[in-house]
Amino acid sequence: MSQPTPPQQPNPYGSPGAYGSPQPYGAGAYGVPPQGGPPAYPAPYGPGGGMPFGVPLLMPGKVRASRVFLFVIAGLQLVYVLYAVFVTLPTFDEQFDDAGLRNEREAEVFKSIGEGTVITLCALTVIAVALGVWLALTYRNGGNAVRTCSIVYGSFAIPGGLVTFLPLGWATAVLGILLIVFSANRESAEWFRRPRGAYPMG
Repeated sequence: MSQPTPPQQPNPYGSPGAYGSPQPYGAGAYGVPPQGGPPAYPAPYGPGGGMPFGVPLLMPGKVRASRVFLFVIAGLQLVYVLYAVFVTLPTFDEQFDDAGLRNEREAEVFKSIGEGTVITLCALTVIAVALGVWLALTYRNGGNAVRTCSIVYGSFAIPGGLVTFLPLGWATAVLGILLIVFSANRESAEWFRRPRGAYPMG
């Protein structure tokens, strides 16, 4: 007489896998790779990993506009330098010749002061042009200091534009105001404070 077969206890680990090893939670379960290895948890920074959510991968439109403003302001300042060198300075000699003050000592002193002032302003403007171009070129990979310098640059461009001759001066002042507004907004802050070197796109 055969002995009764004891009832089978349910396997708490599921059915054996393809290689005879039990799969406790079923194939493809959360945190368990199909062939072993470390658990497959979701990427910590969103799909694909690498960058947190909310960080811009491409240069925002307002940041691009600020960059363009820098180039344009630098170009207008360069035009001012050329105008001062080739138009303003030669007029000093012409005005003194027309007034017959060529040999008067006081007139020569005032002429020298005027020419020196124009040359000094031209030299400072050339430095400003170089700074503006450098700032614009560093917008792709620069940090928050570039944003701060852009705001300061716009602050100096406003009075500098107002003291020059009207057409270019007013345009420079208006662009300086726009540069400050666009550089101080949230999009610019997020762009210049993003992790450096992760996605240097522009």
